[in-house]
Amino acid sequence: MNPDTPPSEPSLPPPAPIPPHSNPKTLLLPFLVLLFASTSLFFAWRLFAPRLNPQPPTTTATPTVTSAPPATQTILFPFIRNNEIWLRFADGSSSQITRTGETIYAFDYYPGANLLVFAHGKKELNPNYYPIFQPEKVDLLDLSRSLSPQTIYTLAYQPTPNSDYVLQIRDVKISPDGNFVVITTSDSLYRYNISTRQTQTLYSQPVKADQRFPIFSYLRPLCTASCDEIIITRGFYEGSDQVLLNSQNQKITDLDFESYASGKVVASFIDIDKSLAYEFTGSADSQFSQVTKLFFFNPVSQTSTPITTFPGTLYRLVLAGPATAYALVSNEIPRVTTATNKATYRRYFSIVQIDLATSKISDLLKFDEQEIRTEKGYISNRPGNLVLSPDSTKLYYSDYRGIYELDLNNPSSPQLIEPSAQITPLDR
Repeated sequence: MNPDTPPSEPSLPPPAPIPPHSNPKTLLLPFLVLLFASTSLFFAWRLFAPRLNPQPPTTTATPTVTSAPPATQTILFPFIRNNEIWLRFADGSSSQITRTGETIYAFDYYPGANLLVFAHGKKELNPNYYPIFQPEKVDLLDLSRSLSPQTIYTLAYQPTPNSDYVLQIRDVKISPDGNFVVITTSDSLYRYNISTRQTQTLYSQPVKADQRFPIFSYLRPLCTASCDEIIITRGFYEGSDQVLLNSQNQKITDLDFESYASGKVVASFIDIDKSLAYEFTGSADSQFSQVTKLFFFNPVSQTSTPITTFPGTLYRLVLAGPATAYALVSNEIPRVTTATNKATYRRYFSIVQIDLATSKISDLLKFDEQEIRTEKGYISNRPGNLVLSPDSTKLYYSDYRGIYELDLNNPSSPQLIEPSAQITPLDR
């Protein structure tokens, strides 16, 4: 047998011969009667019999594909692009996570629990031309569980009669233990419990009807672990002094810190008896216009312990553990020029590493200020925020060109990783 030749079909036996004297039509008649009777019984049963085990419809619904929560990837930092919040991941990708279509004007990110809180509202103008956001909401995102924000606080526009006063949300802050959110308004402080979803009023001082100042503020809350003690900036517009608030008895202690009058600022609340603060003073050295004094401050006893002094004005300060801090500093160096309408100083920016135990300061990066001319005026490359990566190996800062990554093992070569003129990384 040829293996390439397919086997032939088996032959069938020939049909049996019809018996003589038999008529084929006569033989088919009983079969047709039986077929008709069987078909009628079948259709009658289908019409009147109960339905047993009905089959599901054959059409298959299109499954809804839900993307995995961003927390399945390592989040480096959140940032703002076109007034929406995005996340930057360790693999170099970015993803938009909010679509409010409204102004986001206060926010905080807690990397330990992947929590993000932000305040937003539709920007409008009141009759006295002060910007307001109506209505205002505070939304909380648990990025480890869902991409759907949960509204935890709402404030409608409430004008005070016969006054320019505006009541609005001013700031939000996640507690260091990740269990609470502090919400500050123009006249009150609230603490939201993330587990119980309950809001507690920590402090409230309603403004009198004859209040003539437009915007009183409680700003930049700094908390102990559970926000039992809070250092808050208060005052008109952007605040003028800092106070210590005990949330248990609502006692307020004035601190010897006035952001604009003396330049003394508490930058980080480490514990009830320890915070990190700095102060701007004039420089005795003719080479620099100002110096920054960095010191530990005890809010209870109001005593200070000096750490170090360095030239320039401190813009941003971020802690990297109990003994290391990074700072963004601006310096102005006088220079001689005979040209008219030229600055008599040269400004440059630097990022420095500070050893809080030994007071040693190390320069990581320096660059001169540059300005470009646009239709709306001049834009400077002055850096914005300073953010530390989760593994403390990189720093991120921004200017009008976008967000830069600074590798602490090779700080001389920052890389532009998010190019845009409209983005800024979130503070922590």
